[in-house]
Amino acid sequence: MVGTIVYLNQEVFTVDGPPWGSPSNIIGDVIEEICVETGELLWEWRLKDHVNPNEHNGIDLWGPMVLSDWSHGNTVNFHENYAYGSDRHDVILFNARHLDTFYMIDHPSGEILWSCGQNGQFGRREPPEEPLFNGSHAVNMIAWNRFILFDNGNMRNPPVSRAVEVDIEPISGIVTELWSWTDPNKEMFNRWGGDVKRLPNGNRLLTDVTAGRVIEVTLEGQMVWDMTITMKGTDHYHHVYMCERVPALGSPPG
Repeated sequence: MVGTIVYLNQEVFTVDGPPWGSPSNIIGDVIEEICVETGELLWEWRLKDHVNPNEHNGIDLWGPMVLSDWSHGNTVNFHENYAYGSDRHDVILFNARHLDTFYMIDHPSGEILWSCGQNGQFGRREPPEEPLFNGSHAVNMIAWNRFILFDNGNMRNPPVSRAVEVDIEPISGIVTELWSWTDPNKEMFNRWGGDVKRLPNGNRLLTDVTAGRVIEVTLEGQMVWDMTITMKGTDHYHHVYMCERVPALGSPPG
């Protein structure tokens, strides 16, 4: 079977009315699926067809956006046979950084089954309470309705980034923060970028992007090791956006 590829694209479109002004061109996200063998476009999903940019936006938190970058998607993951209520769905997990929200999208109907975060169906925290996550990256489902993500924390006071795991009950709309970690001994704040993964041994691997660090921590919050990466021939940090743990050659799977 040749299979398909699902990826993120963007589009520019015009909106009219507050909070954007009249009229304004803004950038929204598009999810596309193509056939690997032929390159044929098989499926397309536009965020603006499902989420109203006049009603759902991050301007109150972010202020003026560069190039009116409305949603700024940075995660798209495909999952088969996802259980939602009494039904099973093929779904796409999509994160919109500037909306502080991630979405579970039915494939191929395009229906949003649920959304979590400041512009979501649940998970919103009212000011002055800080958002559950803000400007996030690398949202991944690590177990049924358990998600791990890098919470950049741009609007936290003071700003601080952290790795976070949450449990979601989409039918009831209950979101529970199960675990979080930020470096207790060193300032860790990344206005952009970031990655966190749960390893097979249960530890978490994350990046401290602008400090050029890769860090492994235990579930109990103990740092196992960290590494700082510099540009060759200099002492300047090299931004580390994402990382992946690769098993040693000859190691058994997992």
